[in-house]
Amino acid sequence: MFELIKFYRSPAQYVAQCHDYTALITQARDQAMLGSIYYQLQQHGLTVPANVHRHFVSGKVFADKHHLACFNELNELCTDLASCNLQLILVKGVAYKLRGLQVSKGRTFSDIDILVAKDQFDKAVLTLKNCGFVEQTLSEYDRNYYLNWSHQYPPLFHYFRGTGIDLHHGIIPVTSKTKIVTADYVATAYPLEGLPYYLPNDAYLFIHASVHLFLQEEFHKLAKDLCELNELGRELQQNLSWVNELWQAAALSGTTRTVYTALHVLQILFQQHWSANALAAFSGQKPTSFKLRWHTQVLTRLLQPSKTPVYYLAAVSWYCRGHLHKMGWVRLLTHSLTKLWFNRQQQKVLTKEQRQADQLTKPKDAGLLD
Repeated sequence: MFELIKFYRSPAQYVAQCHDYTALITQARDQAMLGSIYYQLQQHGLTVPANVHRHFVSGKVFADKHHLACFNELNELCTDLASCNLQLILVKGVAYKLRGLQVSKGRTFSDIDILVAKDQFDKAVLTLKNCGFVEQTLSEYDRNYYLNWSHQYPPLFHYFRGTGIDLHHGIIPVTSKTKIVTADYVATAYPLEGLPYYLPNDAYLFIHASVHLFLQEEFHKLAKDLCELNELGRELQQNLSWVNELWQAAALSGTTRTVYTALHVLQILFQQHWSANALAAFSGQKPTSFKLRWHTQVLTRLLQPSKTPVYYLAAVSWYCRGHLHKMGWVRLLTHSLTKLWFNRQQQKVLTKEQRQADQLTKPKDAGLLD
């Protein structure tokens, strides 16, 4: 099993039994979790050898820098957004930080995620562009993909500060097989005092993270996502009414099966009381036993550090499942062939440009015999 999973299952037990931290440090660095482990050790009052501790300290320093950069950017935007009359809901990593959740400590992220209601989406795009944000350079096809198939606007970057913002009008692509309703997500978000931002309630924090993990095709940060989802649920369950609120919100948004799958997998991997209690309170329609076993088996294989043939089979199946869920067979085939053609054309252009550059820089006597 992945060392990170072992650590997060029981930090105290892991530290008591571990004599070689090489695998943990390597995996934590690969998953950008060195800072998170530092705060986990601090939270549980655990001590590790000094030569191990300094790796986690370096991760903590780097994460703290991200933390300051995030708040500086939000402060920079406050003046411009204060009078825009938009309900800008901060989601995912930045929401964890503004909530002051333990799971946010040591966590890094590359951009700020914002969710708005569909009817405010165009106004939000215009407002951000007026604040100095510009679109990333994309081909016409890729831009149309974002505008017509995706659940977000093309990535926006501030022309001076370089900060990235992902502006969403949903939490899953509009072409996805699963239709998720975000009306209650938006309606239950609450404002931050003195700031032009809103935050999701506890239930939708967990639902959004579950959807992001279990309805996508990516798995390069799989261990990180699983550990954070487990820590998020463990922390939120301290609110005694959270479980009932979770299932009510899942029913309203159409995500009960996804949330049940997430809790089931977390219970298998981390064996926590909170996830067992949440599963026991479920009274709706759950996924089939085959789908639950499939998710558990595939994720377990993907968490193995060794790249065996079974690992690659699991990787391909997870990748294809995610894309098929987002697009369906016909749209996925059309999209894949189109991207293949565009990439081939781009490669030809770059090859031609490289040959021309080589000719200009080629020595006059190159290729001549003495």
